[in-house]
Amino acid sequence: MSYDYYVAARHLAVLLKDEELDEWEFKICGAMEEGVTATEILMMLRWTLDTFLSTKLGSPGVRGYAKKLYQEIDTVLK
Repeated sequence: MSYDYYVAARHLAVLLKDEELDEWEFKICGAMEEGVTATEILMMLRWTLDTFLSTKLGSPGVRGYAKKLYQEIDTVLK
């Protein structure tokens, strides 16, 4: 079974919204809406996730989910 980056990113956006991290929810959704190609979207998501993870915001569960998504994206872009 393949990893669905877009489903994972949408789920992360919901988790962020649930934790009232609306700015980050907006950034995740924005990357998916603004990107034209799949590669561009994944690159924007990777950058956004890297920046989010450097802030130390969010619960351990949300941070873990974001880190997993980051790692999956990073692997496919290499």
